Amino acid sequence: MALMKVLIYPDRFLRKKVDRVENVDDEIRTLLEDMAETMYAAPGVGLAGTQVGVNKRVIVVDFPVHDEDDTDESVGWAEDKDGNRLEGLLSIVNPEIKDFAKDEITWEEGCLSIPGVYEDVKRPVGVTVTGLDPSGKEIIVHAVGFPAVELQHEIDHLDGILFIDRLMPVKRRLVKKRLDKAVAEGNYPPPPSDE
Repeated sequence: MALMKVLIYPDRFLRKKVDRVENVDDEIRTLLEDMAETMYAAPGVGLAGTQVGVNKRVIVVDFPVHDEDDTDESVGWAEDKDGNRLEGLLSIVNPEIKDFAKDEITWEEGCLSIPGVYEDVKRPVGVTVTGLDPSGKEIIVHAVGFPAVELQHEIDHLDGILFIDRLMPVKRRLVKKRLDKAVAEGNYPPPPSDE
């Protein structure tokens, strides 16, 4: 496994709509492993192919893990088509949102490709996502709350959409103006924190 370079705003590749994977092979499996290692090292909870300069529709996400005694599911949940809880790392090839919940949730989002920026984004509270697992088998994921936000955020990346594009128009203009000014002045991205 190897760490990959995460592209940073305003890299033009982040605006690219990437291609579907035609064949889930060892190259794709290695890519997914490298992306997961990169995501955890960052540290982050999701990463899309576009964020590492790869023209492939692939994502990795890290879903919250609930303890057996954990009754607080306010963060949400994800499960497969058989109702089995999905926790920890999930890699999806060619993810596609098939259904959105009508209700919405507001969640503070950040992004490895836009370090130091965190904003509230409104999205559907639940989604159903289809795709392929690393062995090439079809998977169906039902997610609510934070896992649904993670999936929507990463799938947006595959279509060249950044979370700041989902902000209300006035807020979006202010954030982009602030980012573009920092880039022009050479102050972006910010230096890594010591945390």
